[in-house]
Amino acid sequence: MNHLYLTKFVVVLLVFVQGVVLAAQDNTTIEEIEITGQRSLVGLRLAITVAEDGMYLLWNELNEDDLFDIYCVREARTGALIKQRRCEPGFVTEATSLNARDFFSQAFGNSGGGVITPNNPQAVVDYYTPIYHQKMKDMILKNPQMLEAVVNLENLRSKLDEQKSAYFSKE
Repeated sequence: MNHLYLTKFVVVLLVFVQGVVLAAQDNTTIEEIEITGQRSLVGLRLAITVAEDGMYLLWNELNEDDLFDIYCVREARTGALIKQRRCEPGFVTEATSLNARDFFSQAFGNSGGGVITPNNPQAVVDYYTPIYHQKMKDMILKNPQMLEAVVNLENLRSKLDEQKSAYFSKE
């Protein structure tokens, strides 16, 4: 039974290829049909993810300080089973790692009597966040590709918000 479907598929494929070859030989153009419509919510979310990845890749290439490079991961938060996408600059990842190290050191008595280390993770994030924001603003103003990537991402996010509002407000 599977061979019958495979044979039909091969025949249809050969007929299609033959039509393309004949059209190319006749120097005729094949009509082009453009279909416009709304993307689904899932399609928009996927487009946003692709746009984010492109923007972050460009940012990481243009940015000279690895501490401000942005990386994305899909992971389940503690106590949750559903994985979610999370993107953050390197300094946040480092502070989170520092926080975990401090917690385990204190929990297992390796911190010298429970003394908190001078590298307060929240202080690290608080210190670098305004610097990161300024670097991002400067990069957007200096680089037209970065500006285009940010505008594209924000347009997609706006479309998603509009479609969600329209979809969920129907009665």
